[in-house]
Amino acid sequence: MKACVLHGVGDIRYEEVPQPKPKADEVLVKIKACGICGSDIPRIFKKGTYSFPSIPGHEFSGKIVETGKNVDSLQVNDRGSIIPLIPCRDCLFCQAGDYELCDNYNYLGSRCNGGFAEYAVVPHKNFVSIPENITFKEAAMVEPASVALHVVRKMNIDIGDTVAIIGGGTIGLIIAQLVRICGAKDILIIDIDDKKLETAKRLKFINTINSSKNNCAEWIKSFTKGKGADVVIEAAAGSIALPLAIKIAKKNGKIGLLGDTSSDTLLSSEVYHQILNKQLQLNGSWNSKFSELPKNEWKVIIDLISRKLLDLLSLITHNIGLSETIITLNMMKNKEQFYIKILINN
Repeated sequence: MKACVLHGVGDIRYEEVPQPKPKADEVLVKIKACGICGSDIPRIFKKGTYSFPSIPGHEFSGKIVETGKNVDSLQVNDRGSIIPLIPCRDCLFCQAGDYELCDNYNYLGSRCNGGFAEYAVVPHKNFVSIPENITFKEAAMVEPASVALHVVRKMNIDIGDTVAIIGGGTIGLIIAQLVRICGAKDILIIDIDDKKLETAKRLKFINTINSSKNNCAEWIKSFTKGKGADVVIEAAAGSIALPLAIKIAKKNGKIGLLGDTSSDTLLSSEVYHQILNKQLQLNGSWNSKFSELPKNEWKVIIDLISRKLLDLLSLITHNIGLSETIITLNMMKNKEQFYIKILINN
């Protein structure tokens, strides 16, 4: 099969590799669509994966073409989305159903081979079936949408809340749609890219601001009549995002953090004391929850897509073939074009 294989930091090659065979508890998936995540860029060009050679890509969907001998809950031709986190299912966190906190997890696309390929083997428990009215493109975006839902659920959004979202990329715009579903009254989207803010407006989020050109804190203070935002969700992965979140949150406000920054975040004493003086709640959010209790966030997202309550297709700016992946990764690294979500289609 063809795959994009990472042989070392910055050394990714489009080449032919052996097609994998599923083990007893695995399924072989013909990959139909795979998203390129923003985290794939530093993983490929700066940090590397956990071993080499490896196939990156953790946001993918496809169709089962072969099942392992112990798999009886799935069949050939089943369509689905793939959960990339593979929990050990043995540690204390896994026993409690907190698979996202597993002490000994594996991960498709970074710790083992992922979706930048024609085929992948995945544990059958990581294959989430989708209904016929969901496309493979939408199914490939269930992973980032579940990450977005995870932080939204941790924030306990209430009807009538004012929610500020720092970051208007894929995750930020999915979060915006989810908090609207939850009943937020005012949704304020902050970014430094006017084109992302234009996309937000096309999704009917009219309250946007470019924080590189305007005083964001003053704008939100004016918008909320001096109160500040009830909830702030930081989805920008920039070192200035957390200080901004602290400044614009109201007293007793809540801040959700999921931007995966690669640079240090420094807080001045003035900003730090706002956490204390305003009694802010800071909530970290990692990955997504896919145990059945209290709620499987992957199945919630699939239901929302199926009922046409969540628009993911409007976030796709580029559809490419597998052979175009490397040139596209370099484009993203060098920021040569505007993009939100890029999908590899097989």
